[in-house]
Amino acid sequence: MAGTYLDATSVGISDNDLTLNTRVFPNPASNTLNIYIDKLTDSNSEIKITSMTGQEFYSEKMNGVVDIFEKSIDVNFLSDGI
Repeated sequence: MAGTYLDATSVGISDNDLTLNTRVFPNPASNTLNIYIDKLTDSNSEIKITSMTGQEFYSEKMNGVVDIFEKSIDVNFLSDGI
């Protein structure tokens, strides 16, 4: 999916915690999307990947506070441009 696009600006951090160091890469993603969050201090956090129209493709609730969160997500199932 060479044309798969991730709009990193749509990655929302609800609590306006500007101290978070968040990286989502590569952009565009073709096979794997990597998420890195430094010092995730809210145990009620949730990661969601949605299309621009709001269709949810991935969701994961966080269980507890973590110093570093890293996740690789297979995005081969997404159509180009999602």
